[in-house]
Amino acid sequence: MWLMLQEEIDRIDALMARSAGVDTVQGVIHASAPMTMSGNVATIPVKGALLSEPSFMMDFFGERYTVYRDISTQIRDAERRGASRIDLDIDSPGGTLDGLYATMSAIKNTKTPTRAVVTGKAASAAYMLASQTREIVARDELALVGSVGVATSKYTSKSIKDVANTDSPNKRPDVATEDGIAAVRGELDDIFNVLAERIAEGRGRNTTTEKVKTEYGRGAIMTARTALSKGMIDAIGADTKPSAEVAGNGEVAMDIQTLKSEHPALYAQVFNLGEQAGVQNERTRVEAHITLAEASGDMDTTLAAIRSGEVLTMAIQAKHMAAGINKRSIELRAQEAPAPVDAAGAEPPAVKPEGKAVQAAQAALKNLTLDLNVRREA
Repeated sequence: MWLMLQEEIDRIDALMARSAGVDTVQGVIHASAPMTMSGNVATIPVKGALLSEPSFMMDFFGERYTVYRDISTQIRDAERRGASRIDLDIDSPGGTLDGLYATMSAIKNTKTPTRAVVTGKAASAAYMLASQTREIVARDELALVGSVGVATSKYTSKSIKDVANTDSPNKRPDVATEDGIAAVRGELDDIFNVLAERIAEGRGRNTTTEKVKTEYGRGAIMTARTALSKGMIDAIGADTKPSAEVAGNGEVAMDIQTLKSEHPALYAQVFNLGEQAGVQNERTRVEAHITLAEASGDMDTTLAAIRSGEVLTMAIQAKHMAAGINKRSIELRAQEAPAPVDAAGAEPPAVKPEGKAVQAAQAALKNLTLDLNVRREA
């Protein structure tokens, strides 16, 4: 069963027909194109037909193709070598169904950020692989994208008649009849439903399975420009930086309105948590200002900061520090100055120890002044 452009299927069938007279092929060993590293970015080539196993005939005729499991192996190798990103360099018409799903899973499940770069075409199975990366970019507007679907070919013969048991007529559907065609189409639809779900999941961005079925070309191939308008790819230009929206495999950053409309209960919960956090932050801010005001005595600065919503900046802390120094200086001067003697001749209050030195110096200075005045008068 193929997930490939029809012209490529026809070309491969023609190659196989040419090789009908070849009994054996010796000395031909398939080797997938190697993964390359540029800095910390690993590039894995996804070129030609995608097959589940190496094909001696394809190798014999020099046909370019990629074995699915080689992609998975190279992804693991990139992880082992510490790649910061894995680029899939895609130019493929698609391939077989066998091996596709496991490779899609390998791309989706890697923890290393991934990107698909369409350098020629990403058709059918090749696009399905690309859909599992975090971002798809096309080299230019004429890169080809699409052919999303599943197809098969059934041989009809007048001389051979397939017969199935009574309860299993669809085991051998007769495609020469409408019922037989409907049975085969039902099988293909079942397979495509699974793949469409994986594509939608991989693309994210609110992509639904129904959108994949109805808006992704319905099996048609298209230019990158058209694919971009349909949301099948993310950018045109291989050097385009990953979109800020893309947060993971199929994940996007959700804005507030989307969260509110699609998940109202979660929105309410997040809103309440934010409100509680805001109240706690405001209480902490006000308490910090008041604590400094109590220490410095500068209540004017504190009230102004609280009213304006200003946080406790270095500038405000400096103001409180200066106010605190002034307050302390005033207190010390008040403690150190000699208390006036009242009319009744009451004793001055005891001087605190920290003010005695200053008071002694002031007394000495007063005595020196009196002595100078006496000498000047004499």
